[in-house]
Amino acid sequence: MRFSTFGLVIFSALGSSRALAPANVTWSNCPDNTGVECATVQVPLDWADESKGMIPIALSRVPAKTPQREGYMFFNPGGPGGSGTEFVQNLGPIIQFILGRGMEIISWDPRGIAGSGPNITLFSGEADYDAFWNPLYGKGHLGAHGNLTITSDVDFIMTQVSAFDGIAQSLNQKMIERNGDLLKYVGTCAVVRDLVYLVDSVYGQGTDVNLYGISYGTVIATYLTQMFPDRVGRVIIDGVLDPEKYGNNIPMKWAEADVYDVDFALKSWTEACAGSKKCPFSNQNDTSSTLLTKIDTILNTAYERYDGSIPTFNDSGLFTWPYDSVANSIQSDLYQAMRSDDNGQMLAALEQY
Repeated sequence: MRFSTFGLVIFSALGSSRALAPANVTWSNCPDNTGVECATVQVPLDWADESKGMIPIALSRVPAKTPQREGYMFFNPGGPGGSGTEFVQNLGPIIQFILGRGMEIISWDPRGIAGSGPNITLFSGEADYDAFWNPLYGKGHLGAHGNLTITSDVDFIMTQVSAFDGIAQSLNQKMIERNGDLLKYVGTCAVVRDLVYLVDSVYGQGTDVNLYGISYGTVIATYLTQMFPDRVGRVIIDGVLDPEKYGNNIPMKWAEADVYDVDFALKSWTEACAGSKKCPFSNQNDTSSTLLTKIDTILNTAYERYDGSIPTFNDSGLFTWPYDSVANSIQSDLYQAMRSDDNGQMLAALEQY
Protein backbone atom coordinates (compact mmCIF):
# COMPACT_ATOMS: atom_id res chain seq x y z
CA MET A 1 0.00 0.00 0.00
CA ARG A 2 1.19 3.50 -0.78
CA PHE A 3 0.30 4.72 2.70
CA SER A 4 2.94 2.36 4.08
CA THR A 5 5.59 4.68 2.62
CA PHE A 6 4.17 7.48 4.77
CA GLY A 7 4.24 5.17 7.79
CA LEU A 8 7.85 4.18 7.10
CA VAL A 9 8.92 7.85 6.98
CA ILE A 10 7.19 8.51 10.29
CA PHE A 11 8.78 5.44 11.90
CA SER A 12 12.23 6.50 10.70
CA ALA A 13 11.75 10.00 12.08
CA LEU A 14 10.69 8.63 15.45
CA GLY A 15 13.72 6.40 15.60
CA SER A 16 16.07 9.32 15.02
CA SER A 17 14.67 11.62 17.74
CA ARG A 18 17.18 12.76 20.34
CA ALA A 19 16.64 14.04 23.86
CA LEU A 20 17.62 17.70 23.92
CA ALA A 21 17.13 19.87 26.98
CA PRO A 22 14.51 22.60 26.40
CA ALA A 23 15.93 25.97 25.43
CA ASN A 24 15.67 29.13 27.50
CA VAL A 25 13.53 31.41 25.33
CA THR A 26 14.06 35.16 25.58
CA TRP A 27 11.25 37.30 24.15
CA SER A 28 11.49 40.92 23.00
CA ASN A 29 9.21 43.25 21.08
CA CYS A 30 9.16 42.57 17.35
CA PRO A 31 10.53 45.46 15.25
CA ASP A 32 7.77 47.93 14.27
CA ASN A 33 5.05 45.72 15.78
CA THR A 34 3.68 46.78 19.15
CA GLY A 35 2.02 44.02 21.10
CA VAL A 36 3.78 41.14 19.31
CA GLU A 37 6.94 39.51 20.68
CA CYS A 38 9.73 37.74 18.82
CA ALA A 39 12.33 35.16 19.80
CA THR A 40 14.79 32.69 18.31
CA VAL A 41 15.43 29.11 19.40
CA GLN A 42 18.38 26.98 18.25
CA VAL A 43 17.61 23.41 17.08
CA PRO A 44 19.83 20.73 15.53
CA LEU A 45 20.23 20.87 11.76
CA ASP A 46 19.97 17.08 11.87
CA TRP A 47 17.98 15.61 14.75
CA ALA A 48 19.78 12.28 14.15
CA ASP A 49 23.24 13.84 14.41
CA GLU A 50 23.57 16.95 16.54
CA SER A 51 27.27 17.22 15.68
CA LYS A 52 26.24 18.76 12.33
CA GLY A 53 25.46 22.00 14.11
CA MET A 54 22.47 24.11 15.06
CA ILE A 55 20.10 26.35 13.12
CA PRO A 56 17.86 29.22 14.31
CA ILE A 57 14.07 28.89 14.38
CA ALA A 58 12.20 32.20 14.45
CA LEU A 59 9.13 32.63 16.69
CA SER A 60 6.44 35.28 17.14
CA ARG A 61 3.64 35.44 19.68
CA VAL A 62 0.80 37.62 20.88
CA PRO A 63 0.90 37.20 24.68
CA ALA A 64 -2.32 36.57 26.60
CA LYS A 65 -4.03 39.74 27.77
CA THR A 66 -5.18 38.24 31.08
CA PRO A 67 -3.10 38.02 34.28
CA GLN A 68 -3.07 34.23 33.95
CA ARG A 69 -2.67 32.66 30.51
CA GLU A 70 -5.68 30.41 29.78
CA GLY A 71 -4.06 28.48 26.94
CA TYR A 72 -2.06 28.76 23.75
CA MET A 73 -2.37 27.86 20.09
CA PHE A 74 0.46 27.36 17.60
CA PHE A 75 -0.50 28.29 14.04
CA ASN A 76 0.94 27.24 10.71
CA PRO A 77 -0.45 29.18 7.71
CA GLY A 78 0.52 26.60 5.08
CA GLY A 79 2.55 26.81 1.90
CA PRO A 80 4.79 24.97 2.14
CA GLY A 81 6.74 28.16 2.53
CA GLY A 82 4.38 30.35 4.54
CA SER A 83 5.99 32.45 7.28
CA GLY A 84 4.35 31.78 10.62
CA THR A 85 5.99 34.79 12.26
CA GLU A 86 4.60 37.10 9.58
CA PHE A 87 1.20 35.45 9.97
CA VAL A 88 1.12 36.15 13.71
CA GLN A 89 2.44 39.68 13.35
CA ASN A 90 -0.30 40.49 10.82
CA LEU A 91 -3.26 38.45 12.09
CA GLY A 92 -2.35 37.32 15.61
CA PRO A 93 -4.29 40.09 17.42
CA ILE A 94 -7.41 39.32 15.34
CA ILE A 95 -7.16 35.60 16.11
CA GLN A 96 -6.71 36.36 19.80
CA PHE A 97 -9.84 38.52 19.71
CA ILE A 98 -11.73 35.53 18.26
CA LEU A 99 -10.31 32.87 20.61
CA GLY A 100 -10.23 34.99 23.73
CA ARG A 101 -7.94 37.44 25.53
CA GLY A 102 -6.56 34.63 27.68
CA MET A 103 -5.17 32.70 24.70
CA GLU A 104 -1.58 33.13 23.59
CA ILE A 105 -1.24 33.09 19.79
CA ILE A 106 2.12 31.79 18.59
CA SER A 107 3.81 30.60 15.42
CA TRP A 108 7.20 29.85 13.92
CA ASP A 109 8.94 29.97 10.58
CA PRO A 110 9.43 26.29 9.66
CA ARG A 111 13.05 25.45 8.90
CA GLY A 112 14.30 26.86 5.61
CA ILE A 113 11.69 29.65 5.57
CA ALA A 114 12.07 33.38 6.26
CA GLY A 115 13.85 33.86 9.61
CA SER A 116 14.63 30.19 10.22
CA GLY A 117 17.65 28.20 9.05
CA PRO A 118 19.09 26.63 7.10
CA ASN A 119 19.22 29.38 4.50
CA ILE A 120 17.35 27.96 1.50
CA THR A 121 17.29 30.24 -1.56
CA LEU A 122 16.11 29.74 -5.11
CA PHE A 123 16.51 33.13 -6.78
CA SER A 124 19.25 35.65 -6.12
CA GLY A 125 16.80 38.57 -6.32
CA GLU A 126 13.83 40.04 -8.16
CA ALA A 127 15.70 40.30 -11.45
CA ASP A 128 16.63 36.62 -11.32
CA TYR A 129 13.02 35.72 -10.42
CA ASP A 130 11.59 37.79 -13.28
CA ALA A 131 14.08 36.38 -15.77
CA PHE A 132 12.92 32.86 -14.94
CA TRP A 133 9.14 33.37 -14.91
CA ASN A 134 8.46 36.22 -17.34
CA PRO A 135 8.95 34.07 -20.48
CA LEU A 136 5.69 32.31 -19.54
CA TYR A 137 3.75 35.49 -20.34
CA GLY A 138 2.93 37.14 -23.63
CA LYS A 139 0.94 36.20 -26.71
CA GLY A 140 1.56 32.64 -27.74
CA HIS A 141 2.72 31.60 -24.27
CA LEU A 142 1.05 29.76 -21.40
CA GLY A 143 0.01 32.93 -19.58
CA ALA A 144 -2.23 33.95 -22.47
CA HIS A 145 -4.11 30.64 -22.62
CA GLY A 146 -5.43 30.02 -19.13
CA ASN A 147 -9.16 29.73 -19.93
CA LEU A 148 -9.82 26.01 -19.76
CA THR A 149 -13.46 26.52 -20.75
CA ILE A 150 -12.19 27.25 -24.27
CA THR A 151 -11.22 24.21 -26.34
CA SER A 152 -8.45 26.03 -28.21
CA ASP A 153 -6.76 26.96 -24.91
CA VAL A 154 -6.94 23.36 -23.71
CA ASP A 155 -5.45 22.19 -27.01
CA PHE A 156 -2.67 24.79 -26.79
CA ILE A 157 -1.76 23.84 -23.22
CA MET A 158 -1.56 20.17 -24.23
CA THR A 159 1.03 21.11 -26.86
CA GLN A 160 3.09 22.80 -24.14
CA VAL A 161 3.34 19.85 -21.75
CA SER A 162 6.94 19.05 -22.64
CA ALA A 163 7.91 22.72 -22.39
CA PHE A 164 6.27 22.99 -18.97
CA ASP A 165 8.04 19.82 -17.85
CA GLY A 166 11.29 21.47 -18.92
CA ILE A 167 10.50 24.52 -16.78
CA ALA A 168 9.73 22.32 -13.77
CA GLN A 169 12.95 20.36 -14.24
CA SER A 170 15.06 23.49 -14.59
CA LEU A 171 13.43 24.91 -11.43
CA ASN A 172 14.30 21.70 -9.60
CA GLN A 173 17.86 21.81 -10.89
CA LYS A 174 18.20 25.45 -9.85
CA MET A 175 17.07 24.54 -6.33
CA ILE A 176 19.58 21.68 -6.09
CA GLU A 177 22.45 23.77 -7.44
CA ARG A 178 21.84 26.60 -4.98
CA ASN A 179 21.14 24.52 -1.88
CA GLY A 180 22.63 21.07 -2.37
CA ASP A 181 22.69 18.86 0.72
CA LEU A 182 20.72 21.32 2.86
CA LEU A 183 17.46 20.28 1.18
CA LYS A 184 17.37 16.95 2.97
CA TYR A 185 17.12 18.74 6.32
CA VAL A 186 13.94 20.74 5.65
CA GLY A 187 11.35 17.96 5.38
CA THR A 188 8.08 17.77 7.30
CA CYS A 189 9.35 15.23 9.87
CA ALA A 190 12.08 17.65 10.94
CA VAL A 191 9.54 20.50 11.06
CA VAL A 192 7.34 18.46 13.43
CA ARG A 193 10.34 17.57 15.59
CA ASP A 194 11.15 21.28 15.81
CA LEU A 195 7.56 22.09 16.79
CA VAL A 196 7.54 19.64 19.68
CA TYR A 197 10.85 21.04 20.90
CA LEU A 198 9.48 24.59 20.68
CA VAL A 199 6.50 23.59 22.83
CA ASP A 200 8.87 22.00 25.34
CA SER A 201 10.96 25.16 25.41
CA VAL A 202 8.18 27.75 25.59
CA TYR A 203 5.53 25.96 27.67
CA GLY A 204 7.43 23.26 29.56
CA GLN A 205 8.74 19.82 28.72
CA GLY A 206 5.99 17.33 27.98
CA THR A 207 3.25 19.95 27.48
CA ASP A 208 0.52 18.93 25.03
CA VAL A 209 1.07 20.31 21.52
CA ASN A 210 -1.78 22.56 20.36
CA LEU A 211 -1.73 23.30 16.63
CA TYR A 212 -4.02 25.00 14.15
CA GLY A 213 -2.78 23.97 10.69
CA ILE A 214 -4.01 25.47 7.44
CA SER A 215 -3.36 23.82 4.05
CA TYR A 216 0.19 22.40 4.28
CA GLY A 217 -0.19 23.01 8.00
CA THR A 218 -2.68 20.12 8.01
CA VAL A 219 0.13 17.85 6.80
CA ILE A 220 2.26 19.02 9.72
CA ALA A 221 -0.69 18.27 12.03
CA THR A 222 -1.15 14.79 10.55
CA TYR A 223 2.54 13.96 10.94
CA LEU A 224 2.37 15.25 14.52
CA THR A 225 -0.42 12.82 15.41
CA GLN A 226 1.60 9.92 13.98
CA MET A 227 5.04 10.86 15.27
CA PHE A 228 4.01 12.02 18.76
CA PRO A 229 0.54 10.62 19.51
CA ASP A 230 1.08 11.00 23.26
CA ARG A 231 1.81 14.71 22.86
CA VAL A 232 -1.29 15.69 20.87
CA GLY A 233 -3.38 18.39 22.53
CA ARG A 234 -5.89 20.49 20.63
CA VAL A 235 -5.29 20.03 16.92
CA ILE A 236 -7.38 21.76 14.24
CA ILE A 237 -6.91 21.06 10.52
CA ASP A 238 -8.38 23.59 8.11
CA GLY A 239 -8.24 23.31 4.30
CA VAL A 240 -7.07 19.72 4.47
CA LEU A 241 -4.28 18.51 2.20
CA ASP A 242 -4.16 14.74 1.72
CA PRO A 243 -0.91 13.67 3.44
CA GLU A 244 -0.71 10.47 1.39
CA LYS A 245 -0.88 12.41 -1.88
CA TYR A 246 1.57 14.98 -0.51
CA GLY A 247 4.07 12.34 0.55
CA ASN A 248 3.87 10.11 -2.51
CA ASN A 249 3.04 12.31 -5.52
CA ILE A 250 4.38 15.26 -7.46
CA PRO A 251 2.65 18.61 -6.72
CA MET A 252 0.60 18.50 -9.95
CA LYS A 253 -1.22 15.47 -8.54
CA TRP A 254 -2.24 17.24 -5.33
CA ALA A 255 -4.78 19.36 -7.19
CA GLU A 256 -6.91 16.31 -7.96
CA ALA A 257 -8.16 16.28 -4.39
CA ASP A 258 -7.59 19.86 -3.31
CA VAL A 259 -10.13 21.86 -5.33
CA TYR A 260 -13.33 19.92 -4.73
CA ASP A 261 -15.24 22.76 -3.08
CA VAL A 262 -14.10 25.82 -5.05
CA ASP A 263 -17.42 26.30 -6.87
CA PHE A 264 -19.37 25.78 -3.63
CA ALA A 265 -17.11 28.28 -1.82
CA LEU A 266 -17.55 30.87 -4.57
CA LYS A 267 -21.33 30.51 -4.47
CA SER A 268 -21.32 30.79 -0.67
CA TRP A 269 -19.16 33.92 -0.89
CA THR A 270 -21.51 35.57 -3.41
CA GLU A 271 -24.49 34.77 -1.18
CA ALA A 272 -22.77 36.46 1.76
CA CYS A 273 -21.66 39.41 -0.37
CA ALA A 274 -25.14 39.95 -1.83
CA GLY A 275 -26.61 40.06 1.66
CA SER A 276 -24.09 42.55 3.05
CA LYS A 277 -24.05 46.33 2.82
CA LYS A 278 -20.32 46.20 3.52
CA CYS A 279 -19.35 44.16 0.44
CA PRO A 280 -17.94 46.63 -2.14
CA PHE A 281 -18.70 44.27 -5.03
CA SER A 282 -22.45 44.16 -4.38
CA ASN A 283 -25.11 46.70 -5.32
CA GLN A 284 -28.49 47.02 -3.63
CA ASN A 285 -30.35 44.68 -5.97
CA ASP A 286 -27.62 42.08 -6.48
CA THR A 287 -28.20 38.40 -5.79
CA SER A 288 -25.79 35.51 -5.71
CA SER A 289 -26.73 34.76 -9.31
CA THR A 290 -26.04 38.30 -10.56
CA LEU A 291 -22.71 38.41 -8.73
CA LEU A 292 -21.65 35.11 -10.32
CA THR A 293 -22.54 36.60 -13.71
CA LYS A 294 -20.44 39.67 -12.91
CA ILE A 295 -17.48 37.44 -12.02
CA ASP A 296 -17.85 35.56 -15.32
CA THR A 297 -17.84 38.92 -17.13
CA ILE A 298 -14.69 40.01 -15.29
CA LEU A 299 -12.90 36.79 -16.21
CA ASN A 300 -13.99 36.99 -19.84
CA THR A 301 -12.96 40.64 -20.07
CA ALA A 302 -9.55 39.83 -18.61
CA TYR A 303 -9.15 37.11 -21.23
CA GLU A 304 -10.21 39.32 -24.13
CA ARG A 305 -8.18 42.38 -23.13
CA TYR A 306 -4.97 40.68 -22.12
CA ASP A 307 -2.28 42.24 -24.30
CA GLY A 308 0.53 39.82 -23.55
CA SER A 309 2.34 42.06 -21.05
CA ILE A 310 3.67 40.96 -17.67
CA PRO A 311 0.95 40.96 -14.95
CA THR A 312 1.18 44.20 -12.99
CA PHE A 313 -0.76 46.80 -10.99
CA ASN A 314 0.56 49.77 -12.94
CA ASP A 315 -1.38 52.68 -14.47
CA SER A 316 -2.28 50.68 -17.55
CA GLY A 317 -4.89 48.92 -15.40
CA LEU A 318 -5.49 45.63 -13.68
CA PHE A 319 -6.37 43.95 -16.96
CA THR A 320 -2.74 43.46 -17.76
CA TRP A 321 -3.51 40.38 -15.66
CA PRO A 322 -4.20 37.29 -17.78
CA TYR A 323 -7.30 35.20 -17.16
CA ASP A 324 -5.59 32.61 -15.00
CA SER A 325 -4.03 35.25 -12.72
CA VAL A 326 -7.45 36.78 -12.03
CA ALA A 327 -9.00 33.34 -11.45
CA ASN A 328 -6.17 32.31 -9.12
CA SER A 329 -6.50 35.51 -7.10
CA ILE A 330 -10.22 34.92 -6.62
CA GLN A 331 -9.58 31.33 -5.52
CA SER A 332 -6.76 32.39 -3.17
CA ASP A 333 -9.01 34.85 -1.35
CA LEU A 334 -11.80 32.27 -1.12
CA TYR A 335 -9.35 29.87 0.48
CA GLN A 336 -8.78 32.21 3.41
CA ALA A 337 -11.96 33.39 5.07
CA MET A 338 -10.16 36.32 6.71
CA ARG A 339 -9.44 37.70 3.24
CA SER A 340 -13.06 37.67 2.01
CA ASP A 341 -13.10 41.49 2.13
CA ASP A 342 -10.02 41.52 -0.14
CA ASN A 343 -11.98 39.53 -2.72
CA GLY A 344 -14.80 42.07 -2.74
CA GLN A 345 -12.40 44.99 -3.10
CA MET A 346 -10.43 43.32 -5.86
CA LEU A 347 -13.54 42.34 -7.84
CA ALA A 348 -15.02 45.82 -7.41
CA ALA A 349 -11.81 47.31 -8.84
CA LEU A 350 -11.67 44.83 -11.72
CA GLU A 351 -15.28 45.58 -12.61
CA GLN A 352 -14.32 49.17 -13.43
CA TYR A 353 -12.11 48.16 -16.35
